[in-house]
Amino acid sequence: MIKTNQPPQNPGRFKMTMYPISTQAKTDRQIFLSVLCLTYNHETFIEKAILGFLKQLTDFRVEIIIHDDASTDGTRGILLTYAERHPELIKVISPEVNLYKTGRDLLSLLAPLARGRYIAFCDGDDYWADSHKLQKQVNFLESNSSYSISGNDNRIVSPSGVEIASNKLPANLRMEQSAENLKNGDAWLPFSSVVLRNVILKEPIFEISGVVNKDIFIYSLIGAHGHSWFHTDIESGVCHRHPNSSWGPLDEKQKNIEMTNTYFQLYRYWLRVGDSSTAMAWWKKWKIMSSRV
Repeated sequence: MIKTNQPPQNPGRFKMTMYPISTQAKTDRQIFLSVLCLTYNHETFIEKAILGFLKQLTDFRVEIIIHDDASTDGTRGILLTYAERHPELIKVISPEVNLYKTGRDLLSLLAPLARGRYIAFCDGDDYWADSHKLQKQVNFLESNSSYSISGNDNRIVSPSGVEIASNKLPANLRMEQSAENLKNGDAWLPFSSVVLRNVILKEPIFEISGVVNKDIFIYSLIGAHGHSWFHTDIESGVCHRHPNSSWGPLDEKQKNIEMTNTYFQLYRYWLRVGDSSTAMAWWKKWKIMSSRV
């Protein structure tokens, strides 16, 4: 548990009139939150992700940046259709070659483009269910400066919509977490649920480029800026489990190999920036995981 002099503030009811983010995008207000979405061959799922964005009701302006990594199915066509309908809101980045396969770090490419004070992540094969999700998370973070990130649970479903698990998060993680737990890799949230302060990935971090589990890296980085809040007031989003994802199809041995690399790169990063305590926490995790490979 987090030990603070005062409990975090719960903003409660919304204080301002909210509008669909497509309406907010047509104003001259400054962009307050950036949605970053990575997609590849998500033809079956991407429209639900976009509709989950468009249903958001906020009192601030939002931008949506979607990187389609040279999909070979109908994903790009769907994206361009929605971008044409909402040119002030949706920006599609669609390279001719698959950058992931060339070793490029897509998050590090997208993050510097985000103009908002906050960033929300959602993969193209996931979607949000709660139309007040972004507003609730921004309200909380605006009212609690010692927190750097917030999120909620997700349900796991099959491509046909059959529920596989009602909770992606283990029970012991469905609560607020300290900044230290985030930095040391002892806390996480479903990546497609998070909103965080736009304070990381401002400059290239070479250690993250070869890491598959980039969400683990993100949580450790944002932990240097504050605690994590778990929302029980947000309806669970949906995470699709399917054979074309980058992580799900890997067998246990390959997952352990990738986790070992992630832990070692985090050790290298924190050692490089002079945080030996956090570096040693990741070194210990690396030693344990490497013994399983």
